[in-house]
Formats: sequence, structure tokens, C-alpha cells
Amino acid sequence: MHKDTDWASPPRRRHGCLALIRNEEDQVLLVKPNYKPGWQLPGGGALADENHLKACVREVAEETGLTVSPTFVLANDYVSATPESAEGFNVVFDGGVIPSETPIQIQTEELDGHRWVGLDDLDNYARPQQAARIRQAHSTATSTGGIPYLRRGALPG
Repeated sequence: MHKDTDWASPPRRRHGCLALIRNEEDQVLLVKPNYKPGWQLPGGGALADENHLKACVREVAEETGLTVSPTFVLANDYVSATPESAEGFNVVFDGGVIPSETPIQIQTEELDGHRWVGLDDLDNYARPQQAARIRQAHSTATSTGGIPYLRRGALPG
């Protein structure tokens, strides 16, 4: 057992579970939270004992009304603690490509809207670290397709 880890009281961490959803014009779907500046990928935090994949599917449905079935991870992004937020880890899943006319219905009072945004326009919407994360995830989606998301060594099923 690792002696430098407190297994009874592990550090508080936030696990963000996001989806990169693209349309046929290769734009990405962003949502606008009303509790912080900037636009971001749809998704949110995992609940206690909820795996990242289930959290992503749940959060995307709660926020947009969309049902996604991701199996590939496009990016893992560590975020250090700030005075406003606990240390965190964001997992970006491939939410697939959907037609831009697909109805998207904001399902929560936490969001003010959604929009399709091209990669060249991200800096006008997302905070710098968000834009960088989105570009990295997009690059992975269009080059290697990502890595499988495993749970105890197997694909979730």
C-alpha cells in the first residue's frame, strides 16, 4: 500500500465528463453556462461512485436532450485547484457527428443557450484553456479516433 496516500480521506477532486459533438460542417456544439463566463462543451461533473462514461451520457442528456453513446476518450485534462474550484480532471469523450438541424433543447436552468462553433472561432466563445482542450480533442477525433474507455479492463457494456 502507498504510504503517502490517505485512503480513508482521499483528496477532494472534481471529475468533469464532457462530450465533443460535431456537425457535418465540422463545427462543435458548445453550451453557455449562466454561472461562469465563456462557452464550453456539454457535460458536467460525475456524481459519487458514477463512472465517467455514465456521467457524460447523463449530463449531455440533462443539458441538451441529446442521447450520446461514446466509447472513445479524446482528451484527459488535469486542472489544478483555484480559489473557486477544487482540483479536477476532465475527460472528453467523442460524442459523434450529428446533423446541425438536430433539435437541441436546453434542459437545465444552468444554461443560457447552445451554438455550433467552428474551430477558427472558438477563441470568441470559450476561455483559453477550454478552447485549447476542444482543439486537442478535435485533433484526436479526426486523426486517431481516440482511445477506448475501459472499466476494469473491459469496454462498458
